[in-house]
Amino acid sequence: MPITDQFWEYAKEAIISAAAAETDEDRQGLLELSRTWTRAALLECQCIPLSILSSPSAKGTHHVSEHVLP
Repeated sequence: MPITDQFWEYAKEAIISAAAAETDEDRQGLLELSRTWTRAALLECQCIPLSILSSPSAKGTHHVSEHVLP
């Protein structure tokens, strides 16, 4: 399995786990983990420029992962 596919799988697993999380703290941590794996996958496949992922507006928002996750 290509590394990019693994990163997408990890991001998906984190989202599924977040949906089942019992506390908001756990849910937020898992969603952040999903965002991290999503960024890693996007960087690996060079789908979007690094400058977009590292911009202040991309941090703490969902717009990157909402529109890119399969």
